Amino acid sequence: MIQLGLKQTSKANVDISLKSDLDSLIGLPASGMRLIAQCMPAPLRNIPALLEGTHFSTEDWAGGQAMVTWKQLHRFLNNTLALNPPADLPLRAGLQAGPNVHGAMGMAAMTSQCVDDALRMFEQYMATRSQIFEMSYVRAGSPYSAPYCSLVFNFLPPDDRELRFLIVAVLSSAFCNVKFLAGGTLQGAEIHFKWSRPENAEDYEHAFEGNTVVFDASAFAIRIPLRTTTKSIISSDKVLNAVAIQHCESQVQSMRPKGSTAQWVLSQISLQQGHLLTLEQLADDLKISSRTLLRRLKQEGVSFQELLDHDCSRRASALLKSGVSVAAVAEQLGYSEPVSFRRAFKRWFGIAPSEFRERN
Repeated sequence: MIQLGLKQTSKANVDISLKSDLDSLIGLPASGMRLIAQCMPAPLRNIPALLEGTHFSTEDWAGGQAMVTWKQLHRFLNNTLALNPPADLPLRAGLQAGPNVHGAMGMAAMTSQCVDDALRMFEQYMATRSQIFEMSYVRAGSPYSAPYCSLVFNFLPPDDRELRFLIVAVLSSAFCNVKFLAGGTLQGAEIHFKWSRPENAEDYEHAFEGNTVVFDASAFAIRIPLRTTTKSIISSDKVLNAVAIQHCESQVQSMRPKGSTAQWVLSQISLQQGHLLTLEQLADDLKISSRTLLRRLKQEGVSFQELLDHDCSRRASALLKSGVSVAAVAEQLGYSEPVSFRRAFKRWFGIAPSEFRERN
């Protein structure tokens, strides 16, 4: 069961959603499933068997950018693994998923001025492509990143073999995107996996040749040399970039959940990483007054502050566990002063963030 609550504190719980809400989150665009199928050996590429039980139509499979829920994607991955594919399938599929397959978000990245700007595009709009993991872009300077910049991933579903398949594919895709944006070359990076060295570790090392694969890591992450993030992107185009960002923003607006104001507010808070949204900004987006928005949230048994606390506390704990410094976490969450973040963190968890890091 997934609960959007503050179980770490003595505050009242905010039990908005159950496991079914996790199942209904965007898993991937359908193109992601098609890419996995295309990377399978021809004798195993049995589309009816792959789609069995997903309730995914053959029309959606044939083309378009239909979004697949985590429940559908999980069943698809279960069907995929049942066909006993090669162990390196998620690696090969992920390495084929460059910016060109990521829709408007990919276009926004490809038309950015430099790799650093592109990675910020991915961080800001990743939820338009998948909602079952969060990706934070940690710039050089924190103990975890220096002398690197890092993409840190936090996956929401419970651990199982289907999720592990997806994790490998997602990190491989992230590596592919950084390499593409950097002009086709990426060396000196580190790809971190939280699990122990697998039997097919050589597949990982071959896939990320010229870079270091780290197992038993503290976080799922890709550490990118600073020299790579400062590289200019050859396809940079200010006009196309503005158009792509506008399209991404339209997608963000279209993601408003139907029927739950609290879920929509929480989704907007999650999308605006590095910037603390105000009640007034959200009310303006909904074309209602702040008082009306507060009343709607109260009717659903939750306050705006509780939603804000839930998202910030969850992201703060994930970043601190991955080794990011307290000051860097405060900046990532949009706090202008670390002292304000420390006060908020102690209110959420009852301990200082430095103590939290030591315990974890």
